[in-house]
Amino acid sequence: MSSGQVTWLFAAALVASAGAFFRYGIREERVPGRALPALLWAAAVFLILAGVFLPPIRTGSKPSAPRTVLLDVSASMDLPVAPGRDSRLDSAVALVRALSPDLLVRFSGNWIADTDPDSLDPALGGSDRSGTRLAPALRAARAAGADSVVIITDGELEDREAARREIERLRLGVREERPVSTVTRTTIREVSHPERVSTTDTIPFAVEVWTPTASGSAVPSAGEIGGRGDSVTVAVTGPDGARVAAQVPRPAVGRSRVVELRLPAPAVRGSAGWHRFEVGADAGADPVGAGSARAAWIEVAPTRAGPVLVSVDADWEPGHLLPVLTRTSTGGARAFLRVAPDRWVRAGTTPQAVPLERVRAEAVAADLLIVQGAPDALPAWLASAAAGHDRLLFLARGPGELPGSDLSVGGVVDGEWFAELPPPASPVARSMAGLEPTALPPVFALRSVSGPSASPVLEFRKDRRGDSRPGVIATSSTGRRQVVVLAEGTWRWSARTGASRAVYRALYAGIAGWLLEDVLREPVALVAGETSATSPIGWDVAPGVADLVLVVRDPEGAEVWRDGIGDPPPRIPFPALPPGELSYEASGTLSGSAFLVGRPFTVPDAVEEVGGRPVGRSLTTAGTARAGDERTGPGGDRTAPVWPFALAATLLCAEWFLRRRLGLR
Repeated sequence: MSSGQVTWLFAAALVASAGAFFRYGIREERVPGRALPALLWAAAVFLILAGVFLPPIRTGSKPSAPRTVLLDVSASMDLPVAPGRDSRLDSAVALVRALSPDLLVRFSGNWIADTDPDSLDPALGGSDRSGTRLAPALRAARAAGADSVVIITDGELEDREAARREIERLRLGVREERPVSTVTRTTIREVSHPERVSTTDTIPFAVEVWTPTASGSAVPSAGEIGGRGDSVTVAVTGPDGARVAAQVPRPAVGRSRVVELRLPAPAVRGSAGWHRFEVGADAGADPVGAGSARAAWIEVAPTRAGPVLVSVDADWEPGHLLPVLTRTSTGGARAFLRVAPDRWVRAGTTPQAVPLERVRAEAVAADLLIVQGAPDALPAWLASAAAGHDRLLFLARGPGELPGSDLSVGGVVDGEWFAELPPPASPVARSMAGLEPTALPPVFALRSVSGPSASPVLEFRKDRRGDSRPGVIATSSTGRRQVVVLAEGTWRWSARTGASRAVYRALYAGIAGWLLEDVLREPVALVAGETSATSPIGWDVAPGVADLVLVVRDPEGAEVWRDGIGDPPPRIPFPALPPGELSYEASGTLSGSAFLVGRPFTVPDAVEEVGGRPVGRSLTTAGTARAGDERTGPGGDRTAPVWPFALAATLLCAEWFLRRRLGLR
C-alpha cells in the first residue's frame, strides 16, 4: 500500500470520527446508549470514504489473475534497436525481467507459454520465427486466466488488426511496449527474373524496393527519410563479376518502386549450368543491415531451348501469345518478327534488331517452333525448318501446302465465325473445361483446310447459328505433333479482360502443353515459391516416373534430407529444411530409362520477417495494463472491492434502528 493510500485512510478515519462526535455529542439529545449508534455511523462513513483502497476479500475459488507478459521472439527481434546497438530481443528480455511476470507467453510464427519466466533463454531456439502472429498468444494468455497483458514487440505484426479485434472480444487490458528506435528502412521486397537463359541473352531483372512504415512510429516525418538520403542504389552482380547498378529515388513510406536492370548472361561452355546472381541495395538503404540482399539462381545454356515464334506476316498475335508461351514452358519463349525482306527484330518491351543467322539458329534449335504466315510465302529456310520440326504450331495467314505435311490451307470462308464451347474431345479440351464463349468476339477470318483427316481442337460456328467448321486442328504421327490455327485474329480475345482472355490463355496454354509434352518436361522439376522471399512449394513429377529418390544437400555436400518413393504422386510437398543455399538430386526411372537431375536453390531465412513491415497504431487500450499490479480489471484499471460498501449499508441500517429505539430522530 502506497503512502498516499495510507494518508487517505487516516483522513477518512478522522472525518468519520469528527462527524460522529458532532452528530451525537453536540447536535442530538444526550440520552443514555447513544455511543453505540455513533460508533456504527462513524464506521459506515469510514467504509464509504476509504472503501476503494481497502483490500478485497480473497477466496480460494477465485485466485487473482496472473501478471502476464507477451514477448515477441520473431526473427525481426534479432535486428538491432538502432544501428550499432544491441538487439531488440536483448532489450525486450531486460524489460521482461524488470516486470517480473507470473506468466510469460512467447509468440512468433507459433507461440509457447512459459510458466517460469526466470529461466528465459534469449536464444529462444526451436520455434518458428519466420512470422509474427499475436492473436494465438492473446487467446493463450486469456485461457491461462490473464485479464490484462503487457505486449513487448518491435511492432511489426502480421495480424495487427486481427489482434485488435481479438483484444476487444476477450476484453483484455493491453499495454504495448516497443524496444526499438525510429529507423526508416528501404528493403528489397521482390526480385523477378527468367529461370533459364542462353549465353547470348541479356538477362532482365525487375527488383521491387519498398519503404515500410518506420519501426518505432506509426508515420515518420519527411525529415527522417531525407536525413538518410533520398535515393538508393540497386545492383545485380553476376557469377563472373559483371555488375550493373541503378540509382533511384527512395520510395515514399508505405510505397514501392520497381527497378529494371539488364545484365549480359555469362559465357558458358559445354552443357547448361546453374549460376548464382547477387541482387542487393547499398548499405544506406537499410540502416539496420537486413533485407537488402537476395540470391537469384538462373540456368545458363550455350543455346537455349524452348518455344520460338517466327512471324513473316506479323499482327498483334505475337504480342499476346508470347507471354502465354513463356508461362507454359520451362525454357522461356522468344519471338522474331520480319519487318522488312532482310530485317528481323526480336519482340519484347524494347524490340532488338537481330541478324538472320540468329533467327535461323534459334528456329532450328527450338523445342517448339511457332510459324506465322502463309505457307506459300515462307522463306525457303523457314519452310525447311518447319518441315523438319517434330513440334510445330502454325498460325495460317494465307493459302498453301503446310511444310512437312499433306495438309493444304485454303482461302477465307465467308461469314462471321464465333468460337464454339465446350470444345470437342482432344488433348486440349481439359484445359478449356468450364469456360463460357459468350464474351468472345468473332475472328477476322476463318480458312478452309483439305487433306488427311485431322482432330479438331476448337470449332467455329457461322453467325452463331449456322454451320460449324474447325478453326484449330491437330495431327499426330510417330514422333511428330502439329497444330494448325486456321482462324485469324484470336488475339482479340486476349485484348479483352475476364472470360474472353481466359479462353485465349487456356487454348494456347493447352496447345503448347500438348506439343511440349515429353519434350521439355523434366522427370522431376522444382516448383518455385510464390515470391522470391518464400520457400519452394515442392517438386513436380512427370507421369511414368518410378523408384524416385530425392536427396537434398548443403553447400559442403552433406545430406540434409532424403526420401524414396516407389510410385510418386504428381506433386511432392516441400519438406521443412534449414534456411540457406541447398541443392537437390532426383534419381529414378522414367519409361524404363534411368535419370539423374538436380539443381541448386535457396531457402529464404525469414526474408519477409526481417525485411520490415508497417508497424501501425499501438494496441494499448484506454485503461493500460499494469503487469506489477495484481488487482486490475478487464479494462486494466484497479478493481474496487464491494464488501466495504455492502457493510457500510448494513451499519447504517443498524444505526437507524438503534436511533429509533432511543427515541432519536
